Amino acid sequence: MKTIVFSEDAGLRAELIGAGKVYGSVAAIVVGSAEEAKEAAAFGADVFWLNREDPLLDNYISTISSLLKEERPHLFLVGATTMGKMVAGRVAASLRTVAVSNAKALKQVGDTIEAAQMIYSGGAVRTQKANTGTLVALVRPGFAEPSEKAKPGTVTEVAVQNPPVRIALKEVKEKPATNDGILTAKTVVGVGGAFDTNEQINLARDLADALGGEMGYTRPLIEGDPPVVPNEPYIGVSGIQIKPDLYIAVGISGQTQHVVGVNESKVIVCVNKDGNAPMFRHSDYGIVGDLYEILPVVTKAIRDCN
Repeated sequence: MKTIVFSEDAGLRAELIGAGKVYGSVAAIVVGSAEEAKEAAAFGADVFWLNREDPLLDNYISTISSLLKEERPHLFLVGATTMGKMVAGRVAASLRTVAVSNAKALKQVGDTIEAAQMIYSGGAVRTQKANTGTLVALVRPGFAEPSEKAKPGTVTEVAVQNPPVRIALKEVKEKPATNDGILTAKTVVGVGGAFDTNEQINLARDLADALGGEMGYTRPLIEGDPPVVPNEPYIGVSGIQIKPDLYIAVGISGQTQHVVGVNESKVIVCVNKDGNAPMFRHSDYGIVGDLYEILPVVTKAIRDCN
């Protein structure tokens, strides 16, 4: 079996290489500098290197698509970043197939790879395979363990094609900082509708800080009018899915839309004054009580232990 992986993020690319090695040979497409290509090869993957002279990744899609048509891998595994989604979608269209978004598991069946993804807000799992020979699948950070450094693979420079239509960069604007660390965090404190203001959420932030973890939010806090916490990703079936070692849900009722985003966590703890909140049914441990009283006590106890 042959796997080709792509991610512009070096850490995620190492995870994809590790995932690809399970099925046989693995190669990586690197659009960047020679040093980036060598770094990817250090994890034991052969590298197809596209020397990046254009700031827009869009203008390399035709070259990537042609390379995949020539190499015909069984699996094209892409990191589910913003740019990765763009690459996977456009390459899949070129290959006349679909990109399986947010693949939860991959399985070799004979000479094909199947990808499983959740549908209907987590109520069912759909398994797909490619009829074209190459399965295109998007996976999020944390899908697999990063590959260990091994005997370096070979680096082959690929001539970059002129795209049929070249996209030009006209302006660059600074994007507000977001909490991207939540995708790989081992501990996450999630907050929900029990918090009315950003200032109130500081109680939960203090707990996350004491635990060395990250903060997570439910959709109403992000997309409310006005939003309580703007410019942050929200956890849920239509937002991000996480799987930390510890997830603490504070003031979260536990609707299916949110639970799908955290149900792969190793341990879930719920803090809610409503003992009948659905979140308790999905939790390993629960505390029933006023979060404004509980959080300071728990935070102090953790800091005292440290």
